[in-house]
Amino acid sequence: MQKDDFVAAIEKVREGIGQYLEIMSMLPAVDVGTHKIIQKRFNHFYRIRQRPRDWYSEY
Repeated sequence: MQKDDFVAAIEKVREGIGQYLEIMSMLPAVDVGTHKIIQKRFNHFYRIRQRPRDWYSEY
């Protein structure tokens, strides 16, 4: 791999790393069972979708 390949790979994952760090920083401070914002971000990041509403509350 060339330097340009490494730079391109880092740029490609930069957004995902930011999303992950945001989720992890919120975890100690919120109730994930009721906090809709963290649920939405978690579901988006891990690509969890199209589940029954009760599944989300249990998960």
